Amino acid sequence: MSTVPEPNRPVVPPSSAAPIMIVEDDAIQALDLKQQLRAQGYRVVGIAGSAEEAEKLAEREWPSLVLMDVRLQHGPDGVDLAAQLNAKRALPVLFVTAYSDPETVHRAARIGAYGFITKPYEERELRAAVEVALAKAALERRPAAEERWFAQSLRCVQDGVLLTDANGRLLFLNPLAEGWTGWAEIDANGRPLSEVLNLEPAQGIGTGDPAAALHEAVMQGSVLQMLPAVAAVARNRTRTLLDISCAPIGDERGRRVGSVIQLRNAAERQALDQRRHGGLQRFRTAFEQAPLGMALVTTDGRLLEVNDALCTMLGHRREALLELRQFDLTVAEDRVIEAQMLALLARGDRAIVQFERRCQHADGTPLWSLTSVSKVADPAAGDDHDHASLLLYQVVDFRAQREVAQGLATAGAMRLQQQIDSAVEMTTHAILSRASHELRTPLNAVLGLAQLLQSTEASTMPDRVKAYAGLIVNAGGRLLKLVNDLLDLQSADVGTLAMSMATVGLRGQIDQTLQPLREAAERAGVKIRNEVPDDLRVRADPIRLRQLLAELADNVIKHAHTGSLLRWSVGPRMERPMVSLRIDDCGPGMSDEERQQAFRLFQRLGRVDDAGPGLGLALARRLAERMGGKLTLDTSPEQGMRVVLMLRGAE
Repeated sequence: MSTVPEPNRPVVPPSSAAPIMIVEDDAIQALDLKQQLRAQGYRVVGIAGSAEEAEKLAEREWPSLVLMDVRLQHGPDGVDLAAQLNAKRALPVLFVTAYSDPETVHRAARIGAYGFITKPYEERELRAAVEVALAKAALERRPAAEERWFAQSLRCVQDGVLLTDANGRLLFLNPLAEGWTGWAEIDANGRPLSEVLNLEPAQGIGTGDPAAALHEAVMQGSVLQMLPAVAAVARNRTRTLLDISCAPIGDERGRRVGSVIQLRNAAERQALDQRRHGGLQRFRTAFEQAPLGMALVTTDGRLLEVNDALCTMLGHRREALLELRQFDLTVAEDRVIEAQMLALLARGDRAIVQFERRCQHADGTPLWSLTSVSKVADPAAGDDHDHASLLLYQVVDFRAQREVAQGLATAGAMRLQQQIDSAVEMTTHAILSRASHELRTPLNAVLGLAQLLQSTEASTMPDRVKAYAGLIVNAGGRLLKLVNDLLDLQSADVGTLAMSMATVGLRGQIDQTLQPLREAAERAGVKIRNEVPDDLRVRADPIRLRQLLAELADNVIKHAHTGSLLRWSVGPRMERPMVSLRIDDCGPGMSDEERQQAFRLFQRLGRVDDAGPGLGLALARRLAERMGGKLTLDTSPEQGMRVVLMLRGAE
């Protein structure tokens, strides 16, 4: 029987106007399916979300096809509902679902399903399935004269379609099937399926016999989901890789009358698989090689994948980490903020959330991190977007940044303190400089008068007056030294302190400096030893050098223990042409805090009963710097003190 439409008449399949009912309890998916059907020209008469709604809608509209989801939340499932609709109204049902387990497929086949589309599907797959289902229903319900519409519908689909009777003999081939088999429909009609569709296993794909599997499905009237990438050998020996599916065809009384075989070019699917695999491989490579910690987490908190960076960061082996859940990695106090951020992500308020949290290291210590979380498709789910949502955690070790931030804050505080100290010191210098100039003249007059009392008519002067005059001279001398030191400090700071640089013998300068101090050293029980070579020469102002050495010697003697040795020596010349003079004692030393304060003005670090005004070391450092040298302290509590004076050597 010819199935070619009459010449000169437009081919318009009646299915485009056929009423279609959708049974789907997911409103979003139902709306999406409705829009796809309308875009393809179909008329959707309504959407039912439950069995009760489906019964009422079917009674009112009497649709030509029902697109049914298998799993419904309320009442019977889709298979049972389809059986009820078939029993009452003989409505054809096409299942559109993500569930394709053998039991579900077997139940659907038993009730005479008109098709079974597994989500996710492409638009052309939906159109093909709907057209086949509508055509199949029309074939079963309409007289033989309408078979040409069915054939034309099959010719319009973008897949190859073959129809057989219950004995596996060909009834129909559409043009694509003709091309892939090499058989014209008129020649293939009545021939066994195995003769027309010659199948061989594709090399490297599998070792099964696809021809036998297809023959068994056709003869037993069972559903064959898909034989992937099978080589179909045409009559001209051309090979084409095809994906082959098969489903039984039954009449209104449920008797098996044949089978429909669907052929699809496997190259397109393989190309899509390769693109998907390539994308997955690129993602996995980036995931594994990322310098930051990364994890794929299910929406219920299970860790599916973690990279090496995260394992290293948290101190866990990969196997141990995968046994934990997402909140196990977060310090308890920070889990609330993490849950709040994930809630924003789940509601769709944010495409990505970012927050600081403390991760739990394997050793129990908290680790500050900057964490970003976004939704990604599950690579293992393919196109099944209904179950494709995973959480991608990106974790950056934030300790260094926090330390830098804290360091910057500390440095800023130190700079501010330095600015304050500098301002205070400048103000102090200005006040003391002015005061020192004002004190110097009357102080010299007082000292002059006291000295005159000591030298004039001493024999006639009472002893008590002599003692008072001596006290005035001693106190005035100390006060004058203080004034002179303050003026020297001011001059050194502003760069006006006069220097007369010359080549001098360092040992001789030390001996001259120590001579008036030996009596004070003996009273303190301190021995002094000068080990500086006689021939060592340095460039310095002789007067200022002795002033510097006197300040150092006086300070060290005050700090030394009774019975200790004050040793003057020369260290290795590591920074030529500089000469390193070392002054070592066995005194109490200084703490780090005291050492940092030692060169500040008015810092009294000696014994309380013998402490000076606290200008000695500050003045000594400035004198050393003015002569092109450097003065440092190397000291610690209970280990004595070493003063190191660097001066330019005279080669």
